[in-house]
Amino acid sequence: MATNLRVCVVGAGLIGANHIERLANRIEGAEVSVVVDADLSRAKKAAEATPSAVAASNIAEALNREDVDAVLIATPGFLHRDMLLQVLERDLPILCEKPLTRTRRPPGKSWRQSNDLERNVSRLASCVASMLDMSACET
Repeated sequence: MATNLRVCVVGAGLIGANHIERLANRIEGAEVSVVVDADLSRAKKAAEATPSAVAASNIAEALNREDVDAVLIATPGFLHRDMLLQVLERDLPILCEKPLTRTRRPPGKSWRQSNDLERNVSRLASCVASMLDMSACET
């Protein structure tokens, strides 16, 4: 069992790179395990700064790894919905940069693709408040 929370950071642009630096150097009890970016060379460059991290070009590849305990999404807003749904299917804690959706309207029934969505959304709220305390994320 890992002693650190192993985080997959999706997005290696300015905001993603900032999250990677903070997770790697400022937050005790966490480490970056995977950096995902559609531009694999950018993901590799960001992962080089963190000895524990590997690079991937898509979130599905990262979610298939055993060393992902939580996911931090720092991509452009229009990409959030599809990524959130993929992570929710894996039942992992998520920290997602805003906005969750592209409109002010509540996410519609397209978000209800998972029977457990309501439970996952509740877990998401709890996990965002204390991402490093995994007991807060238990169901």
